[in-house]
Amino acid sequence: MRNIKIIKLVIMRKKVFSFLSIFLLSIVFLGSCNKENEIFLLDEVQEVAITTEELNEEVVLDAIFEDILNEILEDDFFKSTGCPVKTVETPEDDRFPRIVTKDYGDGCETENGAFHSGILVITYESDPKLAGAVRTVDFYDYERRGIVINGRKVIKFVGITEEGYMHYSVNGNLNLIKPNGVEVKRIKHKERYKIAGIDTPEKEDDEWLIEGRVKVSKSTGTHYLMKIVGPLHRVKSCDHLVAGSKLITIYQSAEDLDDENENQYGTIFIDFGDGTCDNIAMKSVNDAEAEEFILN
Repeated sequence: MRNIKIIKLVIMRKKVFSFLSIFLLSIVFLGSCNKENEIFLLDEVQEVAITTEELNEEVVLDAIFEDILNEILEDDFFKSTGCPVKTVETPEDDRFPRIVTKDYGDGCETENGAFHSGILVITYESDPKLAGAVRTVDFYDYERRGIVINGRKVIKFVGITEEGYMHYSVNGNLNLIKPNGVEVKRIKHKERYKIAGIDTPEKEDDEWLIEGRVKVSKSTGTHYLMKIVGPLHRVKSCDHLVAGSKLITIYQSAEDLDDENENQYGTIFIDFGDGTCDNIAMKSVNDAEAEEFILN
């Protein structure tokens, strides 16, 4: 009789152990499934640090590439020996393609007071005023505001829209080195619409609407996708964007960024206002209440 009780006790213990084992394994399995879709939010300290860094960097880079693009779109085919030294290569039997090389050497200051160094090579496949015309810009250790740029940007003049806007499509794959040594890779696609200043030689009345996205990966381990969710309104006479919005989504790795999956650290939403020229934007981190942000 005592042996039977012992056997029953052993069987009960085995059942309890089996049940606990299955229960624990279920927790591990469910946990691993949930982890695949987990969104890692920034803590309060990280939110402030990353938000400040990413916003300031986007503002500076926007200004740099805006200046470069405006210079490229001037389509100046005259040679020069000043700053920069500019050469123009044209085929003997045709007007295009043309290759314009701007060599700033070890560094020089242009007429507008901007300091440049390095080389820009602009290849015009056809007359840039024709719809469908493509120009390719190659950057060779080109430096602007202390940031060294290498890579390529392709600009296509799509044509005139029904509204009478000049439509450009811009794709770029650029590698940057910041003054602190941090390396940044930027892959961009943007659609730009010139909505004012089309028929005047002056630049101060130029206005643009901009759409698109930029993928960014840094050597520090920061990876984010910047999407323009409300068309950005840039006015030449204003130092900052006057309207539009961006959404920056910060990812755990470059692979996550490429896949645009849900392995996120968090999001930053930026609203540049309703048309007023000022240095104030509103930011919201992880859908929190928006707060004022001063643009550099």
